[in-house]
Amino acid sequence: MILVFEDLLRDMIERKASDLHLKVGTPPFWRIYGKLQPSQYPAPTAEEMEKLVFSLLDEGQRDLLREKKEIDLAKYF
Repeated sequence: MILVFEDLLRDMIERKASDLHLKVGTPPFWRIYGKLQPSQYPAPTAEEMEKLVFSLLDEGQRDLLREKKEIDLAKYF
């Protein structure tokens, strides 16, 4: 199963999750009422994660992610 960002967001809303945690090799986790809970989605591969994340970022954000190996998108909203 390939991760589809819209599916992840839809499920977040249904579960009333405040955060989505994504990491290669680990299933996505939701933060629900302050507690991390694993999702039913499979762990993404590095290639799947790059495709998913880069589809959401502009070129400057991609460069920052490549440089620092992490990005917090909360400050952009």
